[in-house]
Amino acid sequence: MWLSGMRDKRSITTHQIYVGSKSMEPDAMPAMLPDSEPETTPDTDVFVPPKHSRPGIHVWLTPREERDVMGAMDAATCEQMQALGYVECRQP
Repeated sequence: MWLSGMRDKRSITTHQIYVGSKSMEPDAMPAMLPDSEPETTPDTDVFVPPKHSRPGIHVWLTPREERDVMGAMDAATCEQMQALGYVECRQP
């Protein structure tokens, strides 16, 4: 996924964009957003908003609610997947 655009009639720069949990700044414009798969971009979680409050364009992804990517899994499977680092289990 690529990001480019204008702000106040000027092209946005890499220093105006903060991506994901680690507030990564792109290397160049147009900016290629990090992959949503953790093994390809382990340094940032693109599904979490940037944690700082600096002015700029804060970018993160949100999955569509109507799309269930994994479906429900039982507690034992969830624990196994968590041990492998694939998911984070939430206790009810």
